[in-house]
Amino acid sequence: MIGVTALLALAGCDASDGAYYEPRTVDESPPVRATIDTDAELVDRDPGRGIGVFVEYHAGGQWRVDVGCDTAISMVPCSWLVIAEPLEGQLSSAVLHDLESSDEFEVLPTSIGLQSTTTDDVDGFSFSAEPGAVLNLFTSLDGYAESRFVYWVGDGAVHTGSPEVPFELEPDLP
Repeated sequence: MIGVTALLALAGCDASDGAYYEPRTVDESPPVRATIDTDAELVDRDPGRGIGVFVEYHAGGQWRVDVGCDTAISMVPCSWLVIAEPLEGQLSSAVLHDLESSDEFEVLPTSIGLQSTTTDDVDGFSFSAEPGAVLNLFTSLDGYAESRFVYWVGDGAVHTGSPEVPFELEPDLP
């Protein structure tokens, strides 16, 4: 996966020890793939009360990824690392949403990464990719690969938790 090691280094992660992320080898099975509904929006992003990585896809190759935390309930901040890689083509038009000076990000031609600590806000990014391109998504929370708190709409339903980390999202329409 191009760029993943660089993005993990940005976040202070050592990709070689497997604690955060270990790239797949050729003889392993491919990541699990799920469907994401085009133009379906996640409306329940309650800053400070909802923990998660919220993923949306809009027609024409427009992706949005946000992270939030439940600090108002748990009294603990969330340190997220999110890496998004379209499997086809390059990404463009990257826009960052509500980042603080302590948040870090890296935009490469084929991937985007965000290291963000959230409490009572929602941070994130959006970008363009080839219409219909599959997105490979890696998420970690507080330094550990985390799949339980990834949300998207697929097959008309809100999905809570990805099947594994990383996993792939395929738009139902380009």
